[in-house]
Amino acid sequence: MPNISDTRIRKALDKVLPPVVRKFGGTVEAFNIETKTITMRFQVTQEYCHSEIIVQGGILTTMLDAAMAYVVVGMGDVKQQVATLELKMNFMAIGNPGEFVALGKITHQGRNIVFMEGELYQRDHLIATSSATGKLVTPRHW
Repeated sequence: MPNISDTRIRKALDKVLPPVVRKFGGTVEAFNIETKTITMRFQVTQEYCHSEIIVQGGILTTMLDAAMAYVVVGMGDVKQQVATLELKMNFMAIGNPGEFVALGKITHQGRNIVFMEGELYQRDHLIATSSATGKLVTPRHW
């Protein structure tokens, strides 16, 4: 069972998800401070496919980028952001319209730089993996 701060952060993250994440039905399902992980769910419709039933690779990338970024945002108690400096994607299988689950994890964090990994699943099948390097930033309007 998650601790109260994990639940509070999960709810806070759901409130600040940007329109691009919401466009794909993005929600935060779980957040764990101790393991520095996040689980997000997405719903992708056929309008984001090429070849009729294959979800476009940029959409798969968006879901993993969001999961990796929002685990960092949550660890900063939703007061910091992360700017992606480098992103690597590995596509293992095609994704079809429907539900996706993205897992994001911080693998190492320094004072200004963070390293992240992600996995994207559809119906328990690994669709893609990702790794990224990001720079921690505090938005001026906060």
